[in-house]
Amino acid sequence: MQLPEDLQDQVSGGVWPLASPEIEPEVFVQDWEIHEVQLPGRVERTRHVVGLTGWHREGVVSSVIAALDTDTHRVTTESGRVYKLGTRTGGNLDSEYVWNRWRHLNDATDDQNVTKAVKELLTVVVTDWRVREHPHPRDRWKTLHVSGTVQGGSESYSCDVQVLNPLTMSGVDTKGRFFRLKGPETSEIIGSLSKTEQS
Repeated sequence: MQLPEDLQDQVSGGVWPLASPEIEPEVFVQDWEIHEVQLPGRVERTRHVVGLTGWHREGVVSSVIAALDTDTHRVTTESGRVYKLGTRTGGNLDSEYVWNRWRHLNDATDDQNVTKAVKELLTVVVTDWRVREHPHPRDRWKTLHVSGTVQGGSESYSCDVQVLNPLTMSGVDTKGRFFRLKGPETSEIIGSLSKTEQS
């Protein structure tokens, strides 16, 4: 990531600080993970976003997470910067390298990967769901549409599918939200969805 001249000094081992939150208030992160560590001098454990950002897919580590907006998938840190979490999780060698350097420089201990728990908070669980197909602008393709009720209330859910895993009945909708279908999982439904994905 290209930084202003006054911020170009490397911290260590090819790792350098991001521009200040005033210059770069929001960062979009893909292939993200959330790690929880113990920092010296802090009683409570802290959580940090680790992932890839920018066209060059450079590793990035956030300061301490202060708030998580589950509706917009935005994380606000103690520095005031906002990290927009993309739809891909799971980490990367570049982000892992930056994270390990960050941990060493900050004497962070007892690292725990809590991505799964955080992703669960961001996931819309859909009950009483229906999946239907409708034509895609490209003749040979079809688009899946999911409708149902959000678990725990009466709010309705309705959206086209961007990615769907028929084995876990979970995926990402075209609004960038994680969703999971809860209810009957017959082989007939799973077979139908598998065929649609392959077409």
